[in-house]
Amino acid sequence: MARGKREEGRSLGKASEWYAKACSLGEDGGCAKAWEMGLKWCKGAESEPSKWGDADRWYKLACEKGYAEGCKARGEAWFARGKGQVGKEQQLALYWLKTACGVKYAEACQMHEGLKALEKGKAEEGRSSSEALLWYRRACRLGQKEGCNIVERLSKPSEGARHSFRVKGATFAMRWIPAGSFTMGSSENEPSLSSSKPVEGYRRGFIFDTSPDNKSHYIIPDNKSPQRSVTISKGFWMLESEVTQGQYKALMGRNPSHFSSCGDNCPVEQVSWHEAREFAEKLSEAQGLAACTETERGIFGCKGWRLPTEAEWEYAARAGSTGARHGELDDVAWYGGNSDSKTHPVGGKSANGWGLKDMLGNVYEWTMDVYGSYEGLGTQDPLRSGSSTLRVSRGGGWNSHAGLVRSASRSSDAPTIRDGNLGFRLLRY
Repeated sequence: MARGKREEGRSLGKASEWYAKACSLGEDGGCAKAWEMGLKWCKGAESEPSKWGDADRWYKLACEKGYAEGCKARGEAWFARGKGQVGKEQQLALYWLKTACGVKYAEACQMHEGLKALEKGKAEEGRSSSEALLWYRRACRLGQKEGCNIVERLSKPSEGARHSFRVKGATFAMRWIPAGSFTMGSSENEPSLSSSKPVEGYRRGFIFDTSPDNKSHYIIPDNKSPQRSVTISKGFWMLESEVTQGQYKALMGRNPSHFSSCGDNCPVEQVSWHEAREFAEKLSEAQGLAACTETERGIFGCKGWRLPTEAEWEYAARAGSTGARHGELDDVAWYGGNSDSKTHPVGGKSANGWGLKDMLGNVYEWTMDVYGSYEGLGTQDPLRSGSSTLRVSRGGGWNSHAGLVRSASRSSDAPTIRDGNLGFRLLRY
């Protein structure tokens, strides 16, 4: 004990060794002094990497002998080493933090989990942006500021920003459509349909007579879309393309398409309005979102996937453009003049300004609205509901006359109709 006291002012390491010897000989107070001096020596050795091993042995021994300070100090030492490597040698940082966590140092466990979540988020960015966002949110909750910054950036997307996600093996891509105002409807100088000749074929885009054979129809153009200013008050995510056959099969277990031989990346068709909404509910459920079962103004409070309103559809289709289309017809759409009488894989034509593809042509797309005149509708988030048996579809299809393949062109059908020229896309907030 006396030798230990003499060494305290000169060498903590030697002092602790003498106290440990006194402890082994049964000297009262020797054990306590040995751990006290040993821990002090360890604290000094932490700044010298060459002594880290010796320091850790003392911490471990003190911890095993029941000295809580030794256990805590061991965790603190590993944690400090790991924290010092963050942003420099990331894998080394994770190793030290995991070691500190192993001795139940809670702060190290939290930092280790946070860094791993950040690492997984970065790995997912190229595969699924929605999965990446989930990992970044976890990293943020675990105290990783970088994760919080990324979440903030991704949660405030720029117009046209693209995210992707996977559901039941199918990949979906969506684009951010910002809130805003636009002029809805046809301008006076857009191609007139009033002089179009009756043609035979599918019913898309026309008011039609229901001839008894239900095969070919004389079709009368519908172009009742006067211009008016409309505001879309909330931004939303819209699927980048029409729902494909592969996506539909993944969730519904079947493929109703007439053009099934076109393949999984072609738009699904022969889907009724009711079936499109059923798909939206299943997609919402698969992502843990509340299903949007409303059909009137309650849809604007839904968080799940749903069909767009007629106004939302045209706003997204225009993407800031003011003409009949967002580009030259043959560049942006598959229609009667270039489709070879069939659908084509989605994304084969130029996207609009917000990255949406096939908004015009390929297949018509269901909307939420009941068909009718614009008269009496409000100018903010308009939605026509009522007792009509017809629902609006938009965009033109693979066999449409060129004059119908326009951002403002409207069509209507009974919600039970299934047609080889009629599909859908979805949106959510």
